[in-house]
Amino acid sequence: LLGHGEQIAAKAIGYTSPLALLKHHHEINYLTIQICFLQGLFNWLGAVAIDLLIPKEGETKSARKMNQCMATTLVTISFWITAFYNYHLNFYDDYAQM
Repeated sequence: LLGHGEQIAAKAIGYTSPLALLKHHHEINYLTIQICFLQGLFNWLGAVAIDLLIPKEGETKSARKMNQCMATTLVTISFWITAFYNYHLNFYDDYAQM
């Protein structure tokens, strides 16, 4: 407020961001939204990877290798996302305990 940044708001209401307010007052809603988004993202990445792995008619050998490479990349990204969330969780030891 009044150009003093988050310090004034933190002193007045005790939260430095809307996300901190949501975590404090509606933790179960926050966790549900976070888990559902992440699960949806994993489902979508998995579906795209499976679609890339299915051989198509008239596909050349180089296109097949590229599709396999892209599918492997998507699976690797999924593992990286899981590792990132496991490392950066504030309230829980890992994603499974969330």
